[in-house]
Amino acid sequence: MKKFLLMVSFVAMMALASCNGGSDYKAKGEEMSKQLDEQVEKNDTAAVLESDEAIRKVEADLVAKGDTAALADFREAMKDSRVRNAAFVTVAKVRNGMEREKALEELKADALNQNISICAVTTAINALLDADGKAE
Repeated sequence: MKKFLLMVSFVAMMALASCNGGSDYKAKGEEMSKQLDEQVEKNDTAAVLESDEAIRKVEADLVAKGDTAALADFREAMKDSRVRNAAFVTVAKVRNGMEREKALEELKADALNQNISICAVTTAINALLDADGKAE
């Protein structure tokens, strides 16, 4: 009987440990989301660009691993922050040397991956146009 209980507890422990991976990415997404919001609030362009690159790296790693559950958790945790900050991030990329077309392609890819809404895309494009108008 002891062996049976030991085996059952071991199986339960392994099941809980394997489920923990998704919640880790949810927590990681929540933390990165909070950092991105704070960086945008401080207008820290360099930190925002680093955060955006780190977010994209985490997503690419999860896609490469094929871990769709963790990717969904991470994207869900990041979505609100990415929607709120899409305009700032896009303008920051272009101002720091990224070609406008590449920045817009990333924005389009984010919308197609459901990372941001179409309203966020529109807001980001308008902010980019406004920034260009002010630069001239």
